[in-house]
Amino acid sequence: MIRFLRHLMVFIGFLLWASLGLNGQELDSIESYALTEIAVLEKRDDFKKNHFIKAFSQKKIQELAHTSLGNLLAQNSGVYVRSYGIGSLATSSIRGTSSSHTAVLWNGFNLQSPMNGNIDLSLIPNFFLTQVQLQTGGNAALFGSGAMGGVVHLNHHAIFQPMLGFQFGGHIGSFGDYQEQAGFFVHNKKQSFSLKAFHQQAQNDFKFKNTASFGSPIVVNENAALRKYGLLAEHGLLIKGNQVLNQRIWLQNNHRQIPGTMTTGIGTAYQIDRSFRYAGDWKIENNQRLIEAKLGYFNEYLLYADSSISLHAKSRSTSLFSQVNGTFQLGKNHSIQMGIHQNLQTGQSDAYAFRHRQNRIATFLAWNVHNAQKTWVMNTILREELVGSQLTPLTFSWGTAWDVSSLFQFKGNVSRNYRSPTFNDLFWFDSGARGNPLLKAESGWSEDIGGIFKYKKSKNKVQFELAFFNKHLSNQIVWLPESDAQGNSFWQAQNRQQIWTRGIEQQLDYIYKKEHWNFQLSAQYQWSKATNLKLTEGQDHLLGKQSIFNPMHKGQIRLGFDYLGYQINYQHALVGKRFITSDNSDSLPIFHKADFILHKRFQWKKWTPTFQISLNNIWNTSYQEIAYRPMPGRHFLISMNILFSKKTNKQ
Repeated sequence: MIRFLRHLMVFIGFLLWASLGLNGQELDSIESYALTEIAVLEKRDDFKKNHFIKAFSQKKIQELAHTSLGNLLAQNSGVYVRSYGIGSLATSSIRGTSSSHTAVLWNGFNLQSPMNGNIDLSLIPNFFLTQVQLQTGGNAALFGSGAMGGVVHLNHHAIFQPMLGFQFGGHIGSFGDYQEQAGFFVHNKKQSFSLKAFHQQAQNDFKFKNTASFGSPIVVNENAALRKYGLLAEHGLLIKGNQVLNQRIWLQNNHRQIPGTMTTGIGTAYQIDRSFRYAGDWKIENNQRLIEAKLGYFNEYLLYADSSISLHAKSRSTSLFSQVNGTFQLGKNHSIQMGIHQNLQTGQSDAYAFRHRQNRIATFLAWNVHNAQKTWVMNTILREELVGSQLTPLTFSWGTAWDVSSLFQFKGNVSRNYRSPTFNDLFWFDSGARGNPLLKAESGWSEDIGGIFKYKKSKNKVQFELAFFNKHLSNQIVWLPESDAQGNSFWQAQNRQQIWTRGIEQQLDYIYKKEHWNFQLSAQYQWSKATNLKLTEGQDHLLGKQSIFNPMHKGQIRLGFDYLGYQINYQHALVGKRFITSDNSDSLPIFHKADFILHKRFQWKKWTPTFQISLNNIWNTSYQEIAYRPMPGRHFLISMNILFSKKTNKQ
């Protein structure tokens, strides 16, 4: 609690400092206008054009502002989000990889935990997000350890337009779910400042059919309440027109009970997560170069307690980031990017013998070439990282994109990727499990090839994406049963498995617009197969088996109709069979789930109210995403947000 108060004092000091340059502005009521972001050009994007990237519109993010990043990805992409229950842990799987193979970058800094390599997507509120991009395929050469399956980019850009505004809203839903949220922003041509805050609480006491008990009785999901609140402040300063200085602080506190499974009965555990995150960057650019320096600091605290087993386990990790990147134009058709990244991590846990510290230093060099018309581009990237005193495998990436015609764009990529062991993998030590300081980094090759077809005529717009992917992963870290000389049995982390993942992704988007109304169709399908190529001795019967909890088939379709600000959306998702045992002898069945959303946006002078009614799981499907972790049946959520914005006359 003392540490959290210290972070809160830093946060308040940041607000006072940021307000100095914005104090005393005179405001005048004139015509309102749409929010427009004026940002320094991100030349690093030139080195991502060969990848398959999905950008989520601000409209889509705002529609789901009352939910988390996990919901945004699950409902609008091919990412399979594994949820342990409503309000509980949610992790991602991109192209059949594990959750530790998805890098989530907040303004360039990796949110993956140094302790276990994961990030809980349910703890990232969409209300705090303004720009979200999903990049599928390995790209550890550019973004570092963990970027093996894909990368989720969470970026914020300062707005240097004279304006002022505020917003407030919230939601009410089934199972005692309430949320309040509010924000304030003021910008001029030199500075930009915004502040957001939210609070949510829920009981999550839904009823479900317990298929693991005799007679499948209807029971209540107990010990599942949660409470979350957070603050986000951002300040941008434009210097001499071509330099930008940004600072951001993100505070969040989460307290949630951990319900029992279908087989264990009512749970008695709870978990507290507290985080303090700071991200600052300075950029200078002209037509020939972009130089940026970044500094970040994360402090993460976790408490897991269970009175039934007298457990009270605490852990804390810190990450201190520093990055310097430079992008330089060489003639008309060539550019290079180089950088050096440092990440000093510390980890402390009741299961560690002492507090551990690890320094990671990486350097990369990238070359980009394109033709005069920019219809063809090729990227080559090399990266080397020193983790402590050990070098990781040299990481390589090559990719190309070619606009074959005005209708079709071809893309292809080959990369070598890696993931360094976490603190838990290396240093965990208790009576039941032990880390392994001799672990090697996971490494492997990734390839994908495909294209994007675009067609637009009159009132019709069609886009179809198709990608084939292939991945080989060596030295995958798994926890296996071992014993010591005294005959004590325990689990230990080992580099044993080799995994082969391959598949296909497809997405179709169709829009028909006519005067005041439009129709939208979006359909996605993914087939992925992840099988074992090499295992430990005596496990030959598991070769070729599908990895657990990874569906081979996943698809969804979304139908939308919009008329004069009224929107009606129907979304239907299908998730295939998921094996829950390594020998594939037991599985969770296929399930269908559908949601219905009614959304209305009004415009009155400088006010923009929006209202939304969401009916989730409308067919009342009984399903599980993780074995014996029940999900809710039919439930509702009603949300509202009111935005006020206007120009200011002070430049």
